[in-house]
Amino acid sequence: MKILVHGLLMIAVALGVHVLWWRIRLPKNQMGGLLKIFVSLFVLWAILMVLLNTVEECGSGCIADISVLEGIYTAFFYFAMSLTYTLAYSAIEADSPSLTIVRIISESPGGRVRKDDLYGRLDFDRFLEARVRALLTDRMLLESAGRYTVTRKGYMAARIVVVYRRVMGVKDELG
Repeated sequence: MKILVHGLLMIAVALGVHVLWWRIRLPKNQMGGLLKIFVSLFVLWAILMVLLNTVEECGSGCIADISVLEGIYTAFFYFAMSLTYTLAYSAIEADSPSLTIVRIISESPGGRVRKDDLYGRLDFDRFLEARVRALLTDRMLLESAGRYTVTRKGYMAARIVVVYRRVMGVKDELG
């Protein structure tokens, strides 16, 4: 039960910090900001647990009465939840063509739209521009003299995806 309580409490605090930070000022690199929140909060929690466990008054009823093994399990739980949230947030952060298509159709009279009207309302350049901007922010691409170059980080990310897709048997034409 301690593992669940500690893990959920840390996730709740992280989400609170996330909302507060984003309301004050949206970071340029949102994924980096999220990772900083999750890692920093974990480090602070670990330090706090060590400090509170050294206090003699903190007995068996104390919230900080957590064993090393429970701390490791809590870390696994917390980082699994953190990475899951980060993955889900990446879908929310970007302007997804799929979600835009669904929104356009659902907002149309009767929830139906003709193919030509749908294509006329989509702005594919906006999606491309947003993705290129994100790749530049994440330093996966560099821009110089109007040309883009893939960085080592971008190349490695692409290789991981390509190898994974080959292992899974995903066809190249699916994106």
